[in-house]
Amino acid sequence: MQLYIAGGSDERLTVVRPLITEAKDCGLIVTYDWTRSPGYDRPLTPAEVKEQALLDLQGVANADLVWYVAPEAKSEGSAVELGAALIRGKPVIASGPHALRESRIFALLAHRIFATHDAAFRAIRIFASHPTAYLDLFSGPRRQDHTSASYGNGWECPAEWAELLKKT
Repeated sequence: MQLYIAGGSDERLTVVRPLITEAKDCGLIVTYDWTRSPGYDRPLTPAEVKEQALLDLQGVANADLVWYVAPEAKSEGSAVELGAALIRGKPVIASGPHALRESRIFALLAHRIFATHDAAFRAIRIFASHPTAYLDLFSGPRRQDHTSASYGNGWECPAEWAELLKKT
């Protein structure tokens, strides 16, 4: 599975980069690691800034799944990446305590919203290795705050992967 992980630049070292590293360690293909952009080490020229923006959007375009790691502070980049994923019809997962805030109105358009990044990552690993679970995730209505086999909103996950969520 090819994955793009969007998040806030203020959290690139503390939240997003560790998730990217873990995803790669699990065998997932991360379409672009924006946390290692040269713009964080030195000032970029306008042409380089444009190139970095295009690389981010290409990462979204190449992804099978986009994971929006909702940042604490609003983030122009992650909002654009989320919008690009939604307009392209990409499956989107949002996660974290800020994903359900009213000020993150577009995060609420994600196909699935998880209360924690850990819960989202467990689900992503399952979806990467179990196609039927992946298809179920993105068919039907959008669902919010999925953290276990019973989600508390009237939706129960399919029996074929409920046990997988508990084990991961």
